Amino acid sequence: MIRPTRQRAYSVAISPSAGRCAEGGYVLLLFALFVFGIFALAAVTIDLGLARLAQFQMQDAVDSAALEGLRSRDDSDVTPEQRREAVRELVAEIVAGDPSVDAGVGPAVVFTDGGYGGDLAASQTIDLAESGPFAYPSLELNLVDDPVGDMLSGVYDPDQPHGEESDYSRLDFNSPADPSVVHNAFLVRMRRTRSSGAAPDTIVGVSSSGPALPYLFGRGAAIGASPDYSPRQDQITVRGTAIAAARPATTVGAAMIVPVPDDPEPDAPTEIRIAGVTPFAVKLEFWDLLDTGGCANVPLPAEFPVVQRAVTLGESADELLECRDGLDTCPPDPLPIDPEIHRCVPILAPFGDAYYVVGFGYVAVEVVPGGVEVCRLPSTIAPANATATLQVVLDVCAGCETESDIAPDCCRARMEELFQASTSAVTTVLAPALVKERGSRP
Repeated sequence: MIRPTRQRAYSVAISPSAGRCAEGGYVLLLFALFVFGIFALAAVTIDLGLARLAQFQMQDAVDSAALEGLRSRDDSDVTPEQRREAVRELVAEIVAGDPSVDAGVGPAVVFTDGGYGGDLAASQTIDLAESGPFAYPSLELNLVDDPVGDMLSGVYDPDQPHGEESDYSRLDFNSPADPSVVHNAFLVRMRRTRSSGAAPDTIVGVSSSGPALPYLFGRGAAIGASPDYSPRQDQITVRGTAIAAARPATTVGAAMIVPVPDDPEPDAPTEIRIAGVTPFAVKLEFWDLLDTGGCANVPLPAEFPVVQRAVTLGESADELLECRDGLDTCPPDPLPIDPEIHRCVPILAPFGDAYYVVGFGYVAVEVVPGGVEVCRLPSTIAPANATATLQVVLDVCAGCETESDIAPDCCRARMEELFQASTSAVTTVLAPALVKERGSRP
């Protein structure tokens, strides 16, 4: 008798942790792949962010320095070398900043060998003792106006394309060797480059440079390199460039005599005399009749008197008789005419039934019987107390008001008419204005 065999069922118990162990290798592999992308993102946000911060700090310094370098161009008491020394001192003061906070122009990060040597940049570590805020080295004076220098005096051409090439050449700025050419602009640049310590970035007496900004997170990212440039080794180049050019002044301050507090030095001055606007204005036709060096008399009391306060392009003749709200430099008794400080005469042109300020003339004045003699002088950059940037709302737009605002078409038409008159008037009071606000990008 044959008996049927029993089929035995077998079961295999699978541990829940076995699947996790099997999947763990995949997670580690994915993380290893993603970490390169994570470092690349960190390089964009942090490394390039630090480079942009450094550029902003450098740009702030060169903006102020360019204005300072041009402002004293026509000051006979200041030599070209002294002018550039003042620029260098100003930059050093701006970079130093508040001693209670970290200043400088970006970080100075010093790396040490991580023990592996060679070109394995990601293995290096930061030397905290040597790292910190970077204090930029002193700018070189560049008295020879070498095109690659830290400071250049030259001619700015607004009709040319703006921008600076890697070799520092520009189409909108040049330094003519001809001494008869009047330099109307001043350029200042700062840089942190991979060629720091070598020409053209570091030339004694001409140019200076700090070290390039290193990658922090980017040192471990898969950043491409070429035979001529490796981002991880050559790092990030940062440059800041500013150009200030002479422009017709739009606001001139009041002429003032400021007493100086007691000083123990025997030869110290007792007062500071600041040149400013004359206590009278003249018509454009009167000004146009004067050649450079020519003189004519203005009877007193003047047809267009001016109170002792700042005067701005676009103000009406009637407004020149009143003190503006919020200004405390308008004393009830104006200063008597002083040839040393009354040097800038407002020029008026008619618009409709009123006269408006269209510019300022640089003059020499002398009190004569019955009035004042006004002599027209060549164009001059005011060393202080003048700006080429409009500071207040123009009175020339008065009458363009609507119930809720100012009619833009009406105001624009009056502005265009005003500036056409201002352009045709040969104003001789100039002031420095920035014409290149941002330098090269990181």
